[in-house]
Amino acid sequence: EICDIGLIYKNKTLVAYKGIKEETVSLNELKSRQDVTFDQTSTYFEILNGKNIYMFWDEETAFWHFSDDTRINSPYESIMKKTLYNILAFEPFFTYCFKIVEKGENSGIYLDSMYDTVKGKEIAWDTVDQYAGRFKVKAPKRFMYDEFKEIEESDLPIGIKDKFGR
Repeated sequence: EICDIGLIYKNKTLVAYKGIKEETVSLNELKSRQDVTFDQTSTYFEILNGKNIYMFWDEETAFWHFSDDTRINSPYESIMKKTLYNILAFEPFFTYCFKIVEKGENSGIYLDSMYDTVKGKEIAWDTVDQYAGRFKVKAPKRFMYDEFKEIEESDLPIGIKDKFGR
């Protein structure tokens, strides 16, 4: 049950936090929501269809480990270790959330998000994009929020996050 909400513990230490599962709603439903606040700090982001891979540090083994949405040990571990540039420079107090897109014009490995494992909070997207460049993987496209004025049906699906990460 704990793994279903995105937490992985080793003994009594939290080693990975996968983040909160994203909700899928229509644009009209989103506009009418009272629990989501949209303003200049909100962003749009590209929805990537691929496999989620979570990289986290295990103090006990002193190695990076890779899990996915269903297994603690991902079969993509060897691919990730070969692909990531300078893996030993990654900070061990983050869970790195990658997305592997296998087909289409957007194929590749993306650093989708990062979570501070100690504080249990998501890292700001501009920092995530800097880390993606540092480790030579792609970052999802991100756009500034403009109060739903410019969104058209052809732009969908698109992700939207408010300043509180909702």
